[in-house]
Amino acid sequence: PRRLAKEVAEALRAVGLYGVRGRNAGALSGGMRRRLAVAISFSGRSTLCAEDELTTGSDIATRRRLWRVIQNAKSGRSGASAAMTATAGTAAAAAAGASKRVLLIVTHLFDEVEALADRVCIVVKGRIRVVGTPAHLKERFGATYRVNVSWPTDDEHVTGEAARTAAIGAVTDKFPDARLDVEYDGSATIMVPRTAGRSLSGLFSAMRAAAESAGLTNWSVGQVTLEDVFASV
Repeated sequence: PRRLAKEVAEALRAVGLYGVRGRNAGALSGGMRRRLAVAISFSGRSTLCAEDELTTGSDIATRRRLWRVIQNAKSGRSGASAAMTATAGTAAAAAAGASKRVLLIVTHLFDEVEALADRVCIVVKGRIRVVGTPAHLKERFGATYRVNVSWPTDDEHVTGEAARTAAIGAVTDKFPDARLDVEYDGSATIMVPRTAGRSLSGLFSAMRAAAESAGLTNWSVGQVTLEDVFASV
């Protein structure tokens, strides 16, 4: 009984519910009940834990707290190992470790997949499309770099269209095979294919050299995300 009480207290502290441990579960808010369910799923030395929409509807602080619980589980500090999965607009993942526990999470939040998944399974309309590690899926299906550029929209000396042309041209003039992906008011995302001899560091250097002459207010270079991978499959 003493050991059980200790384990329960530790689980409640991990999910931030120790301060309300005396309340009936039915009196807790929806977010609190979700955290309680996570704590219960790790109890009893279970070998398989399934979490559906782990943090959907949770605030940022609660989401981060639950991510830490999962990450501790993966590292073995709570005796668990993690995994994840994805369905049409959803992602999920899975992994087994020395603790012999597997965690399966179904989620629509791709930042959650990026933060937690050891392996990802993308499911579209009930059918598995791809399975692999996040790094493998990005390498296999995300054969592009993302370049984000922003330009001034209220400069008296430069018309909006001229600023736009200069900003997008800073990328497309140097990389003719680049493709405009998304454009908002004063900003755009351009996809640059990864080709032989074209590295992320080289792309960054080229953009740094072109940024000032093109009048960019902000710019960034990065790899594709799992959300990009999902859209491509």
